[in-house]
Amino acid sequence: MHNLVTCFFKEKDLNSYNKESKIFLDLKIYNDNEYNIKHKDSDGNNEILGVSDFNMGLNVNKPYLRHRGRFLEAPYIINQIDGFRIKGFFDWLKNQKNHLEEFNNAFLLKFNNNKKAVIKDYDYIPIEIDSYKFEPFEFKNFMETMEIDSKNYGDIKDLETFKKAIDESLYQKRLLGNIFNNEIKGSEKSKNFQNLFYSTKNAMCDYFYKFDKRSFDYVIKKYEADFIIAAYESSDMDAKKL
Repeated sequence: MHNLVTCFFKEKDLNSYNKESKIFLDLKIYNDNEYNIKHKDSDGNNEILGVSDFNMGLNVNKPYLRHRGRFLEAPYIINQIDGFRIKGFFDWLKNQKNHLEEFNNAFLLKFNNNKKAVIKDYDYIPIEIDSYKFEPFEFKNFMETMEIDSKNYGDIKDLETFKKAIDESLYQKRLLGNIFNNEIKGSEKSKNFQNLFYSTKNAMCDYFYKFDKRSFDYVIKKYEADFIIAAYESSDMDAKKL
């Protein structure tokens, strides 16, 4: 354990503090100072441009991240004002839950790594989430093999009810709690079900949270038999435990 000592210097002139603070931040606000360049802004003032330190990396072991055909190999550079704005946003983001619902026209999924937020998935939604119109869907349990009461659903008229019906009927209540996870938590399901889950969960995410139904329709048509097989296998596994 390290012992830290905090020193306070009494100085009436705050300019010296601001000067030293600026020197420190100029070196720390960017990802790699190797790519920093001097530049004059529209008012003729000198400024430093560099690579953002958030959702950006230029690992020396990954040379493909560099743009070899450009004069400046960094993917893009920003000025210090934008650097501080981005830092403020990511400082706020790291304290939020992984799936943000604060934006009415955007989907944002993140995780924290080494106490820093990393955006995993982002998409602009061309409609307002609150105004999305769900097409009514009639739920029927044709197979009558699963413990699902179709009376609980009937004519589904909203997306939230539809999510629960899909989760229960196709994913054995494993989808909604794991849709943003890399692994299925608390699951002892068959290998076929796990493979099916990983192959289809992104399509479900696109429809449920981005309102893009195209991949959802494709998955239902392609994997309908696989869902039935996985349900039977899971039922057999549950029966063997009894």
